[in-house]
Amino acid sequence: MQKLRFLLLLLFSFSFCLLFSSSSEEMVRKLREVKNWKEESVYKVAPTTNLLLQTGYSNTPSARPLEYGSFGLGFSNNFPYKTINLIAQPFPRLQLNGNFRIFQEIPSLDLGSGYGDKSDKGVGLKILLLDSNDFPEYVPDISIGADDFLGTKAFKTHYVVATKTFSAHHLEVSAGYGKGNLDGLFAGLAWSPFQNYLVFPIDQFSFTLEYDSTKYRPSPYSRDLDHVEVKNYIVDKRGLDRYNFLNDKLKTKSPFNAGFFLRFGNFLNVSLAWERGKSVGGQMALVKDFESLENLIPKLEAPLPHTTPRNHQEIGNLREAVDLPYEFNYAFKHQGFQIDRVFMDGEKGEKHLHIFAENLAYWDPNKCKARLMHLLATLAPKNVETINVYLTKSGLTSHFFRFQKDKLISFREQKLSLEELALASPAKNYQKTALIEGSQLLYERKSELFSLSLSPDIITFWGSSKGKVKYAFGLKATIDGYFTNTMFYHSEISYDPISNLNDLSDTDKNNPSQIINVRSDNINYVKIKRPRISQLYLQKNFSPKSEHYLRASCGYFNHAYAGVAAEVLYAPVNSNLGLGFESALLKKRDYSGLQFVSTVRRLEGFNPKYEKFLGFQAFLDGYLKIPSINSRVKLSVGQFLAKDKGAKILFSKDFSSGLTLSTWLTVTDAKDKINNSRYHDYGFSLSIPLDIFSTKSLKSQWNYGMSAWLRDVGFRSSTGLDLYEIVGTEQPSS
Repeated sequence: MQKLRFLLLLLFSFSFCLLFSSSSEEMVRKLREVKNWKEESVYKVAPTTNLLLQTGYSNTPSARPLEYGSFGLGFSNNFPYKTINLIAQPFPRLQLNGNFRIFQEIPSLDLGSGYGDKSDKGVGLKILLLDSNDFPEYVPDISIGADDFLGTKAFKTHYVVATKTFSAHHLEVSAGYGKGNLDGLFAGLAWSPFQNYLVFPIDQFSFTLEYDSTKYRPSPYSRDLDHVEVKNYIVDKRGLDRYNFLNDKLKTKSPFNAGFFLRFGNFLNVSLAWERGKSVGGQMALVKDFESLENLIPKLEAPLPHTTPRNHQEIGNLREAVDLPYEFNYAFKHQGFQIDRVFMDGEKGEKHLHIFAENLAYWDPNKCKARLMHLLATLAPKNVETINVYLTKSGLTSHFFRFQKDKLISFREQKLSLEELALASPAKNYQKTALIEGSQLLYERKSELFSLSLSPDIITFWGSSKGKVKYAFGLKATIDGYFTNTMFYHSEISYDPISNLNDLSDTDKNNPSQIINVRSDNINYVKIKRPRISQLYLQKNFSPKSEHYLRASCGYFNHAYAGVAAEVLYAPVNSNLGLGFESALLKKRDYSGLQFVSTVRRLEGFNPKYEKFLGFQAFLDGYLKIPSINSRVKLSVGQFLAKDKGAKILFSKDFSSGLTLSTWLTVTDAKDKINNSRYHDYGFSLSIPLDIFSTKSLKSQWNYGMSAWLRDVGFRSSTGLDLYEIVGTEQPSS
């Protein structure tokens, strides 16, 4: 018996040991998993930016991208350059840069004396080939990049770089190889030892160290010593002293640069670095991700989605049909909509409401639809089977939403989510036959004949030989109104009292345009300090059948051109494609007033000649939406205003905050040359919703764009409000 008890005790003990051992091993395994997870989830310090506002250290780049959607503007002083820098991260793996360098106290000798410091514009990009987040922890980020690959290419560089982050130690290390201005092997590191101890407003403090393989020329004129102006400058005593001083300053004592990087309030970058062992360089930049700008200012004045008052009383003796539009009008107006017309059919049977309304407050079609669903769920009468909401803009109706009574009730009773109701009510093509013959008109708003709005007027010219940034600031008054539902006028009057444009020339001193000057003389229209009528035109829009749109416009389309134009567009709803054709006959305006000129200037060398001119442009336009990457493409093929024929491709990236970043390239048969190289027009534009800076929802946008050079090649004049801007941007992507 004792042996049996002993065996049972032994068996129990053995089992317990096995169980404990198994549990211990499992516990240890799980603890290791937690430890690994904790190490992997350590806050990864944001990448530092170099003095050209690229992700990097002082002068060298790193492989890391900025946060998706980031955009930045900065200024750096790094002898002998003062630089205005731009950075954008429109896609997770693509980073873009723009740099405007001003050579400190180095005269622009190729323009002769008295024209200010030499300057240079450059564009760069960086592509993330390998993202370490997609691979085992020992794999680094690897990127390839190119600096200054457009323009004069004075600082052209191609490089490949790898960066490894050690999150637990708040350390990143980079190594790469460059060819060009950055020549040979380079390396850098950023260390943030105090990251766990920082308090607001300091978000990041990093030490940086790099091995810089940049080729610093012994003289800024080393490539131009045979230039007559350079020789004359050096012979001059003051010029010789300056020449020797620059030679001495540009000599490199050490290829190692050390500094620090600070980030305040998650938007302000400040950095300082000891450069080449003998000088200090520094930068200040505003860098913010586009995506978070939507909530930059709380929408304290914006109404919440409509929930009260509720009224589901059926249409009848207690709630007459003629009173319905006025009930709806108050709620719709409060939510940012303007009702134009209301119809009802099926008076004796199933009732159907048709509401034509304009969206005044929401740039996002999905937000617009969500507000409509909340409105109708709280206001729909019980005996109305469907409510059709037709969205209009500038007199055109491109699509509508059909909301079923049972779906609205389910949403109101929280049996159906907002997303499910949206899926059950897709956008449909508008057809005039959608209204049953004999439908009762319950309400029609009178067309608004006069509307006034004020906005800032900002004009800039970059790279001027007399002052590197030329500008004009003032106020723009916009007056518009409707004669009928589909015919409207639009006018803009601008006045820019703050301006330094008077001494700006309309001729490029280095590379005068040798084709007819249809755009390069634009400065003459805006440098006079007095009110000017920039736009004054009439436009009529049509929709002969579903998905097809027409417009005709005439008048003063911009400060340089007036005339007549026509456009046709095919843009089906629930399709990402569109096709249009536009043509215009244009007269060139005088530099002041509303008169016209019958000739246009053409330069032969620097000598002006004038020839008869009646402008004509015609384009076949193709539109493509790419919802998977929130992007749009527009391809235009045809004849531009300078009689050159070719194509322009415009690529636009939309962000959830409403900002749009666009870039374009135009290729034509015009032989326009800059610095002995054929030039094709390219540039960028930025569209910012004013909603970002307001406490309420706004639909209006502020637009800014610029070409790399102000040239005549590939120029297309505006001719009124484009049809795709009216209907295409209002339609949800499929």
